[in-house]
Amino acid sequence: MFHPQSQAAFKSEMLFEVKGFTAQLCRTEQSRKLAYGLRYRAYRHIDAIPANEDELFFDDYDLKPNSRVHLIWYEGAPVASVRSSIWSPRYGWTATEGIRSFWQDTHRKIGLENYILESSRFAVAPELTGRKSLFAQLLMFRIQDLCSQVESCPYIITAVRQRHAAFYERMLAFKTISGPIVLDWIEDEIILLATEQEESRQVVLKKGMPPCEEEEVERYREMIQDMNKNN
Repeated sequence: MFHPQSQAAFKSEMLFEVKGFTAQLCRTEQSRKLAYGLRYRAYRHIDAIPANEDELFFDDYDLKPNSRVHLIWYEGAPVASVRSSIWSPRYGWTATEGIRSFWQDTHRKIGLENYILESSRFAVAPELTGRKSLFAQLLMFRIQDLCSQVESCPYIITAVRQRHAAFYERMLAFKTISGPIVLDWIEDEIILLATEQEESRQVVLKKGMPPCEEEEVERYREMIQDMNKNN
């Protein structure tokens, strides 16, 4: 794989490397556009969103101060992306997309007094398949583990197409906490899943994912603190 935008151009945004895959926290418009373009290709590939001329898929939540956009690179190309959004007093209890859409379910099943990380806009490049695709997906939850540690979030939620729930339940210890609803941006029914951060972490570790090292956590914390200062 090759991408005309070099990974080296974003050296200051890189978080960690595992088995040739490199994780990135997108802190510039340039890197965020790479994530939006990858998202677009992934969601169009499964006919989940309509076509648009810009071939980018993003929304207002991407630029909110409680959201972070991440990329994963492999062999010189961005191959996966995920967004982390935080529900906590640090960000004035700014609602994430999932909490706004599933307010009552989140309140009833988790409790809105708790700090929550929402994992969303989960995307994998269509050309990445097999074990490499699965590894990239697990790496995205290593990113969420990193983020949840820094943001002190004991719970993780994710809104997914109903047909994809089994993967999250089997691979990441999620449980369904809502009935299906229809959102305005995706052509399918969506349900909300939730897990405890520690339980999901243990499941991923058992599947061979290395734990986050303290230096990785500190680097991510410093990058988030820098982002927060600039917001």
